[in-house]
Amino acid sequence: MGNMDLMYPKPKRRRKRFDSNHLSQLYIDWLRQFPCVVCMNPSVEASHTDAVGTGRNRKRPMKEHFLVLPKCHTHHMEYEHMLLREFEAHNSIDVWKMVANMEAEFLWQLSNGKLNHILDKMTKYEE
Repeated sequence: MGNMDLMYPKPKRRRKRFDSNHLSQLYIDWLRQFPCVVCMNPSVEASHTDAVGTGRNRKRPMKEHFLVLPKCHTHHMEYEHMLLREFEAHNSIDVWKMVANMEAEFLWQLSNGKLNHILDKMTKYEE
């Protein structure tokens, strides 16, 4: 049995790559630190701007996870039951401009090392 160890060395531990599903979860968690974009209520939900759709696996990576805004429950439900133009006119906001600004801020913080402490916790080692 001792010779078998020489033939098949133990694999080295290496850092697992960070996949897009972890990145989208990091983005949603990061987004929840902000207040509601409409009323500034600190208790928020991650509200998808595009419909994810019924029957889809929300745990899989998808672009819709990055098209999210922080909204309180009231404005989240209001958004779900209105057309986008009606919601924007009623609340005097530009949803897509806000999404773009949030994504830009997230990417800036990510590229400048502001989120490294969170990335290290989420990155696992594989054997």
